[in-house]
Amino acid sequence: MKNTDKSTGAIKSIEYGHHEVHDGKMYQVMYSVPNIGALTTTDDTMQITWTTPNGPALMHMTIDAYCGASALFLFTEAPTGGDLTASGTLVSYNKYRGRANHSVVFSYDGTEVSGGTVLETEYISAGKFGAGETRSAQEWILRSNTKYAVSLLLNDTQPATLALEYYMHADRR
Repeated sequence: MKNTDKSTGAIKSIEYGHHEVHDGKMYQVMYSVPNIGALTTTDDTMQITWTTPNGPALMHMTIDAYCGASALFLFTEAPTGGDLTASGTLVSYNKYRGRANHSVVFSYDGTEVSGGTVLETEYISAGKFGAGETRSAQEWILRSNTKYAVSLLLNDTQPATLALEYYMHADRR
């Protein structure tokens, strides 16, 4: 059998998300700033907003935040505000570089969002934040045709990065 280790006979496999990288269906969006500010203006909020595609394929996403100081992290579903053309758009890069990039429009530094359902809120200390130790513990399966926002509010003038990784998957049912 091809999928077994010759020494132990153990079955060899890879995580589904890792398979999506090899299949050319895993994408990454990153937004970094050298200095967010000290929460004195709305510019002190670092934010990415997007609307998921409408259709049977759902967006499976993980989110990481990196910051040089403590911050408030928010992940919001169906917020208001944060227009998709507010400050600019980010390219969603295919992690298999021989394949095309994705057409989902991600906006950065948009008007602050409000309302909606806050799916995750956490005060994080300086360093890296992720919602879990493994992809399966960290992954969100997002609703179709729904607006989302990831926000990072720093309490000091420090650099920060938001990193989103996703693939689209339609159930075979």
